[in-house]
Amino acid sequence: MDTQHPRPMDRDFYVQAREAATAAQVVEQVDFDEPGAFLLDLGAGETASIELLSGAQIVNLLPFNTADPDERLWAHETCLLEGLWLTRYSRLWGTMARFRPLLTILEDTVVTPRRPGEMGAHHHPVYGGAGTPASWKWAGGREGTLTTWEQFAAALATRALPTTLIKDNACLFQKTRLDAPAQRLDILASDAVTGDRVTLFAEVDVTLMLALSPYVDGASATADIDESPRPVRITRTTAVAQPLGWPYPDMGYPDLALYLDETGTRATEAVPTPGREAILS
Repeated sequence: MDTQHPRPMDRDFYVQAREAATAAQVVEQVDFDEPGAFLLDLGAGETASIELLSGAQIVNLLPFNTADPDERLWAHETCLLEGLWLTRYSRLWGTMARFRPLLTILEDTVVTPRRPGEMGAHHHPVYGGAGTPASWKWAGGREGTLTTWEQFAAALATRALPTTLIKDNACLFQKTRLDAPAQRLDILASDAVTGDRVTLFAEVDVTLMLALSPYVDGASATADIDESPRPVRITRTTAVAQPLGWPYPDMGYPDLALYLDETGTRATEAVPTPGREAILS
């Protein structure tokens, strides 16, 4: 492993973690089939699997640090580092100032067949982009349907957290085609089937905020959707490995201590950066 690379990855560690996950003890299992986001707290090293129970269903995911929710998925940087679509061993990166992986995908069983007109299409895009009430209404969606944004907002309210935490989310099981000339992402019918699953490894103590998308499997135009979301099973296991931490030992990385308080938490109010005055003088 080249620790001089800005984002090295110890692939062997994750291969072993993936193997260990197959025999890990289940500590929580929930069948999730109702509108309204589900919050799942994972301890560092634990895994969570999202499994389809009745055909394809888009599951929107927004992870955040359980103790410091302002550290949440940074979709833009994840896209730059991992690519637009997530798959096995992709990492989901968190925001500054820590700028570290929050989750790593250990398993992804979805197969993407090649079909005419679907060149460049893959599953699990790291950008949401279609989850607000405005986008749902504009596209002719059924009145009274809870959008992903509304589901996330309600879930955050149960922990007295602000809706400003809601940014771009990852879309598990969603099939998306990149239309480069039009600079547009098109949602296509998902190829996922009953039994397909995605398994996530927690790099830190992290909360997964999950919502069943009202777009269901992406097969229908918004105005034509008249079915409820399909059920999924969420399974949490005991820790399968001790996370490596970030940055790796002997790896050059910026000193982030200036941006954190004495507990290692980002400030929630605007304050001068400690030491900045000396740097500028």
